[in-house]
Amino acid sequence: MPESPRWLISRGLLGDSPPPEILKAVRVNATPNEIEEEISEIKEANVKESGGFKDLLQKWVRPALVIGIGVAVFQQLIGINTIIYYAPTIFAEIGLKDISAILSTVGIGLLNVLVTVLALFVMDKIDRKKMLILGSTGMTVSLALLSIASQFPVANNNILGYVTLTFLFVYIFFFVFTWGTVMWIMIGEVFPLKVRGLGAGVSSVANWTANLAVALVFPFFFEKVGNLLFLFFAIMAILSIFFYQI
Repeated sequence: MPESPRWLISRGLLGDSPPPEILKAVRVNATPNEIEEEISEIKEANVKESGGFKDLLQKWVRPALVIGIGVAVFQQLIGINTIIYYAPTIFAEIGLKDISAILSTVGIGLLNVLVTVLALFVMDKIDRKKMLILGSTGMTVSLALLSIASQFPVANNNILGYVTLTFLFVYIFFFVFTWGTVMWIMIGEVFPLKVRGLGAGVSSVANWTANLAVALVFPFFFEKVGNLLFLFFAIMAILSIFFYQI
């Protein structure tokens, strides 16, 4: 990847009049004046000291902190990593044979890669909020159908098992296309430059803490309620829509 404009400016490698082309790769629709304004903002931030937790907790920064931590936590409460971690167990539960479970797990990884590439091409062409709401809606529907389908006895030909697998793949598609990529961009975008690194770090810690918590309790609840647990993830997806509307 090329050096970022911020890195180049911090080392004085662009001179006093950096060309507008520098930010074209990351600011596709920006005008030359907007690019110049951003370069001036970067230069100004480079001469200031980075802020600490006191700055991060200032009243005017708190909304950004709530958004950063909120989207990071909801990304895990929607259930993606637990489904990936326990995919073989879930596939066995819906009646797929061992070889099918293994191939399906490989399929999840392949789907992750392909949809991430697709998301990178379109994410700057669609509003962040619209992408997250689209993802939450798609995941709510697919998780609800997944939970319903998994309650029926699996037929000998495993047709119902593959129908359930299809709903699972649809869920993963919507997650990776929206929350899986947008969240990591947003936790850097929402914070002011002075506390951007610290804010993104706090949000990342919140994300992986939620990941740890959900992964630890998933086996216990999966044993108790089985695939009805997908309904919990669907409810979390619905709540994420309300969170982002606020």
